[in-house]
Amino acid sequence: DFALPLPGIVICEQLGLDAAQYPRFKRWADAMLAGAQRSMTVDEAVEQAEIELDAQHHLAAEFEARRDEPRDDLISLLVHAHRMPDDDEAAAGVANEDEPFTIEELQDLMHQLVTGGFETTTSALTKGLYLLLQHPDQMATLRARPDLLDNFIDESLRFDGPVAGLWRTSTCPVSVGDVDIEEGASVMVRYAAANRDPSRFENPDVFDIERSNANEHMAFGFGNHFCIGAWLARTELRIAFSAILERLDDIELARLLDDQVHEFSFFLRPMKELPIRFNAR
Repeated sequence: DFALPLPGIVICEQLGLDAAQYPRFKRWADAMLAGAQRSMTVDEAVEQAEIELDAQHHLAAEFEARRDEPRDDLISLLVHAHRMPDDDEAAAGVANEDEPFTIEELQDLMHQLVTGGFETTTSALTKGLYLLLQHPDQMATLRARPDLLDNFIDESLRFDGPVAGLWRTSTCPVSVGDVDIEEGASVMVRYAAANRDPSRFENPDVFDIERSNANEHMAFGFGNHFCIGAWLARTELRIAFSAILERLDDIELARLLDDQVHEFSFFLRPMKELPIRFNAR
């Protein structure tokens, strides 16, 4: 009722999609992530592929409409942007000034923006509130000290971020600890493990909204792979939690949750649900 529509409407407005259709776009995001999250039967895979095709056909029409009549939205910016040269092209002096993104590149970019805009922000919002419900002393501290809001957001992202890890490809031979990684090898980078690193975070398994270095987490990635939507996600979380804490009293779980509160996934860990009850101010 809240954690799903809020990010959905926001990302639709940023991209230039009809926010009234956000449930349809959420189905796209779910289909785009399905194969990476769980094993599927052939029939399930076909069903998800058909949903993805619906997304691609709809987005292709949006791209063409923006080519002729640009609007003040992200799709228009992407359609009229030009691809940066790769390292070899840059060394050869190729600027690509007249080479826009291909339809395949545009579809890939939208895949990242749609899935990230829906899934991860919804997950961060529900997990953050669940952590406060599990630690009422921390919620009381946050109510008394709203200046800790940004630090609370960072600590919740560190303690239980939306993305546990992502696959990366090694560009050269490298050794990490006692493990030798060959060039071209697929490596699962576990942000969740880095965020509980005792050499970086004192008492890493303790949720502490006053942690002095909470913002050193890896929830948004690092370097070239830093999340492009980090600023937007932080803004949404800040506004959402401010509204929750200012308008709702006596927040508690509406019922006990199952022991397994998260959907099973190797790299995304969304909560299945978060039913709450409260008294409105």
